[in-house]
Amino acid sequence: MSNNTTETERYRELLASLISSASYARALSEVSSSSDIDFLAKVLLDIANATNKSQQLIKELIYFEISKYQHMPTTIFRSNSLASKALGLYVRDVGYQYLKSTIGLLCDELILENRSLEIDPKALEEEKEGDKKLPQNIEKLTEWCGRFLDKMMSPEVIDMMPKELRLIARFIGQVSDSLQLDTPVLIGGYIMLRFFNPAIATPDAMNLTTKKKTKVSQRNFILITKVIQNLANNVLFGNKERFMICMNDFLTQKKDVMREYLMSIIDYSEQVDTSDRNILPFEKSELNVAVDPKSIDLSKFDKRDLDKFYKLFFEYSPQIVEFMTEEGITKEIKPIREIMNSCLEVIELVEKLGEPVGFNSTPQTPTPQSEDSDDDPLDACTIQMEKIFSKLCTQIWKHSTKIDGTATESKYFFYRGNNILTSFEEKLMVYYLIGTRLKDVDFNEGFGEVLFHFIKVLRPSFENIRPPSAKTELDKYSKKFMLILDLSYVCLNDAQKDALGLILNRFSRLLTLAQQKQLYQTVVLHAPNMTYLPTSIVKFFAKTKLAVSAKKQKDYLKKIVLMDDYSRLISHGFKREEDILLPEISKFNVPKTYKIIKVNPKGKHQERLLKITMMSLLNIDPKSKIVKNERLLSEIEEISAPPSNLEIHMRFRPITPKTDQPIPYFPDNMEDEETDDDSNDVAVKKKKKFEVGFRRYIVNSEQEREAVLEEIFETVVRSQYCTTYQSFSALLYKGTSKKAKRLLKLTADSILEVSGRTIKNEFPFIGIEYCRMCSGVLSSLTNFDKDEEETDLLTLLSSSSFTGAASTIAEKAKQPEKPTIHKDMVSLKMKNEDTERYFIITSTGFEQEDTHVCAQEFIKAIEEGVKRNKDIVLQRSLSEPEFSFDTINGDMVMKSADDKTSDNTGVDGKNTISTSE
Repeated sequence: MSNNTTETERYRELLASLISSASYARALSEVSSSSDIDFLAKVLLDIANATNKSQQLIKELIYFEISKYQHMPTTIFRSNSLASKALGLYVRDVGYQYLKSTIGLLCDELILENRSLEIDPKALEEEKEGDKKLPQNIEKLTEWCGRFLDKMMSPEVIDMMPKELRLIARFIGQVSDSLQLDTPVLIGGYIMLRFFNPAIATPDAMNLTTKKKTKVSQRNFILITKVIQNLANNVLFGNKERFMICMNDFLTQKKDVMREYLMSIIDYSEQVDTSDRNILPFEKSELNVAVDPKSIDLSKFDKRDLDKFYKLFFEYSPQIVEFMTEEGITKEIKPIREIMNSCLEVIELVEKLGEPVGFNSTPQTPTPQSEDSDDDPLDACTIQMEKIFSKLCTQIWKHSTKIDGTATESKYFFYRGNNILTSFEEKLMVYYLIGTRLKDVDFNEGFGEVLFHFIKVLRPSFENIRPPSAKTELDKYSKKFMLILDLSYVCLNDAQKDALGLILNRFSRLLTLAQQKQLYQTVVLHAPNMTYLPTSIVKFFAKTKLAVSAKKQKDYLKKIVLMDDYSRLISHGFKREEDILLPEISKFNVPKTYKIIKVNPKGKHQERLLKITMMSLLNIDPKSKIVKNERLLSEIEEISAPPSNLEIHMRFRPITPKTDQPIPYFPDNMEDEETDDDSNDVAVKKKKKFEVGFRRYIVNSEQEREAVLEEIFETVVRSQYCTTYQSFSALLYKGTSKKAKRLLKLTADSILEVSGRTIKNEFPFIGIEYCRMCSGVLSSLTNFDKDEEETDLLTLLSSSSFTGAASTIAEKAKQPEKPTIHKDMVSLKMKNEDTERYFIITSTGFEQEDTHVCAQEFIKAIEEGVKRNKDIVLQRSLSEPEFSFDTINGDMVMKSADDKTSDNTGVDGKNTISTSE
């Protein structure tokens, strides 16, 4: 590979993108300045020639030119446009030999004759007997015009015309017919103005003659081209050039002949598809075919040309995005998804290639008023990206009513909720990104439609975008906001991490640096793998300038809050739980556990977690997760709630040991009383024994007290219809060779995995993907070591009847794979995890030791719990819509369905009217 090719390698994707989409050619044609047109036309044609797409490029530019000026047809191919320049370069290249063989000899002869054909009386006044020469010159000019026309229009010469030129003529005829224009005139503007006449006017420049021109011959060529062009335009000379009026008789005489000639050029059928005659190129462009970047021969390009071309592309990128969006929406050329994907491609090219070589820009530095005075200056690429997004957002908001985005909006994966107030009485806008609903969004066809939805929803926060030059005023315009990222049931395996990272990365592109500083908090709810997630968010969500150093990464991390319970948002600005506009199923991701204060017999306050199972109440230490005690719901004699305080009193029947109690039953742990009273007084012991049957709890609010009481009563009712066991002894298999004794205890909304008295894991029913029996070839394992917590599975298998399994497992013991499957093993898979958990259910506590039956009972209990919780979610969603949907001047706002007092004021200060979702 040559040095030149190596240096141009970075532009390979840029060149492929430019020639794979018609949008770039049209955009550059529209936004380029006149001083850059010639260069851009040359480079675009070079790219098209290198990819065998020159015909497609020219046709695209031609259609854009004709459709743009269809109401002013006399300007088509006559302005200093990209289409005119590229068309001229192309036809001269493919038609050079044809020109030389047709008019080359005539040009030589006219130069050698060197006789003036001047017909301007003013010019002839300077010559001797000029007035006498005028009739002769008119006659001679007419003769020469006729000779050129006769040569061009002869049947033999027409048949010699290169097929590329005739195919373009035919295409112009198709476009002209579809737009009901004067076809011969358009063909004349093409074949005469851009092909024959430039060659006649400057034959030496086009190497059609080796003879040296004189001023006389140069003037003769100009006069001939004037006559031929007016003839092709079907226009007589008038006041503008009165001295040419004498040629009108010639024009009138040759008018029909010229039109016949021009139409004969169109009459060419080789390799022309007539099936799409009435389909405009925009809708079925031949240029919209992807080009493999590897297929481009970079040795055909000069690095200096590509450097200059990318510099222009970089400078025009905001205008290119603006044009693509405006054209795509207003002309309905293609769906919004494709429009936005095209804009994203521009952004990706600018980001990847960075600042152009030799690009001169004045970096924007933060002003002394900026809160981050130690920020680095903004580089040219960052400034350009902010300009691009400013243009993109403005176009989307301007035309939002013309775009049908209901397909994406109906998925409700990203929306704005009620405004909240921080502890400093600062108003925050709140946006929700719901991870589970992203599965309903199709990313196979790009991120464009999602990007459009983001921009539309974020309008209240982005509508006052200012360029970096207005940095000193940005604080006045920007509005602080909170992003709530709901990752309930989102499985973060490698592929999904990449998908989430892509979404966060695209989302971050919407934010300028100033806007990212307005991001008050990113709250990550219910996320698995919490340890690794913040790093991922910083990587994908923070712009380089915000996280370029360790200090800045640390500062940005402070804006990321991880929450395992959505109710904690109450302490982050939400007044009540109803204002947290999460889906009901996301709220069920957090099993109900009430943080309460237990008052022991001596009046000492102890922090506890109260967990309600289908059969009992569990008192759990919040720090150690140890179950302190358990009381059966069937033993409750009395529950009272004094109106004067926030207490709940419970009285239970005396505890009597039962052989048929659920396994294992957690009796009162006497350490729970935490008393230092060593008295052996019989009265004291009797008093303590009595008070074990009494519980006194203090809750945080009246609402929480009502919730606790309501759940207890509802659970008591539901438990009457519960037909399955609720506690199971089990062996948890770890990897390929380890097992551990566990208790699986079902609560009202989850499964507790307990070791001894310590809760190891909790699995919400709503988050279960499946629970099923495993199938395998191993015979029943009979040697369960119930005295040891961890036992080598190989030891168990070696003593079983199926000895071949031991060697199979030994080979894989070093690999972190799932255990060898036992025929009675149960597999539990959660939605937010990649791996499964494997259990063998050994007992239900009712003398049932058949592991197969136990497994079936366990699965049945899980299915009942999942169904019960899904029914609850369904009932809540059917009783009242989760959200209502407001529209404020095109702005999308979600409100809680029962919202009576929350902020209903729109961005324009007007009240909104809610309509049901």
